[in-house]
Amino acid sequence: MANGGVLGMWELPKVAKTSRYVVVKAPVIGSTLRVSRLEGKRTDRVGDLAVPTVQHPHHELAFSFDATQVVVLATYAGKLRRRGFEVDVFRDGLSLRDGGSLEAARQAPKVPRWAEDPDGRPTLTLRRRAWTFLASERPYILMGLLLCLVPFWAISGDRAQRSASAPAVLEQVRHLSNGRAFVGDFSFSVDGVTYRGQDVRGPNLGKGRTWDATEIATMHVCYDPARPGTEFALTPGHYRCGDPDFWTTDGGW
Repeated sequence: MANGGVLGMWELPKVAKTSRYVVVKAPVIGSTLRVSRLEGKRTDRVGDLAVPTVQHPHHELAFSFDATQVVVLATYAGKLRRRGFEVDVFRDGLSLRDGGSLEAARQAPKVPRWAEDPDGRPTLTLRRRAWTFLASERPYILMGLLLCLVPFWAISGDRAQRSASAPAVLEQVRHLSNGRAFVGDFSFSVDGVTYRGQDVRGPNLGKGRTWDATEIATMHVCYDPARPGTEFALTPGHYRCGDPDFWTTDGGW
């Protein structure tokens, strides 16, 4: 078992001014807890204790510590604890944590309600695990979905406003060997006023989207009639201006 650090230390009454502790270490890999007794500076391993599960909600380890009867009880706790279980130490039948009796702890393992069936038998199906996770993480899931969808709504809204169309004059085109081409500077006119834009920026037109010959021949500009100089996008002829559909709209961002 890989050592995952000290899970807890429980102090017993001193004997001849020597401190005595019961030490429980949690696993990193494996399903057992390591129980040791610490007396002064001396540590002796007592044994291993199985980690409790839904099917086996509690395990215990009994030993004698200088004529003191000690029982280490591990109880399944599900979502009630970060590790899914809790550990308590009993001296002469009484809990060192809250003074409760060992018999009471044995008779009432702390299995949460959502991990029991109507007959009281511990069970936890994959479906219940999934619903429990969704119920606890619902606000974060909804927030994540909203953050993913808001950009698409904004893009669709902007594209819906670019409902008008004007022929595009391509002033700078760089043709590639594969038959496609970059478009740099272009212009379009609305009510006698000429507006200019750039599809690919840079002097060499080496990075950005490319168009095939058919698209180059049918280029037009989709623009917002209220703001033609600021809200426009260069698009091929088969794109529909003003369509808010993200996949079939004008193609401009």
